[in-house]
Amino acid sequence: MTANRVLRRADVPVAGRALGIELPESVRSAADVPALHWRWTAALGAGLISIEGGRAVVAPALAVRQPRRAARALGPRFRGGPDQPVRR
Repeated sequence: MTANRVLRRADVPVAGRALGIELPESVRSAADVPALHWRWTAALGAGLISIEGGRAVVAPALAVRQPRRAARALGPRFRGGPDQPVRR
């Protein structure tokens, strides 16, 4: 997590893969990838995640034992995925 509450550059590839987002070859910041940044900003704004001690944590209501079920509940446009890749 950066001081601006954005994912660190080193975390961008992992987050992009998890969300099915195609990333440019070179990224300075997660904020440079609109498809990733708007999801991050929306999740923060909606209270799905929060920042505690410089780390992002899942909201207690979403910390479930069935993460796949929770991901499906968020919907394909939020999580992306191989069946609906998000392109820049």
